[in-house]
Amino acid sequence: ILKRALEADISTIKGAIAGHSERVAEERSQLSKALEADLQNVNSLIADHTNRLVQDRSTLSQALQDDLQNVNGIMADHQNRLVQD
Repeated sequence: ILKRALEADISTIKGAIAGHSERVAEERSQLSKALEADLQNVNSLIADHTNRLVQDRSTLSQALQDDLQNVNGIMADHQNRLVQD
């Protein structure tokens, strides 16, 4: 009787462990999928931010070139006036 009860307990424990292992595997799979989705979102955000930085840098570079041309024009006008005076 004791042997059968012990075997039944062991069988119950094995079943509980198997069920728990399956749940852990399913949860791990769900967490893995969620992590992959989060990483894709982060990568997308980084790519968007990088693109904006490139565009902003280009805009600032063009503005600086325009400003330098204006300064050069003002200096040339000023030099011409000095030469004429």
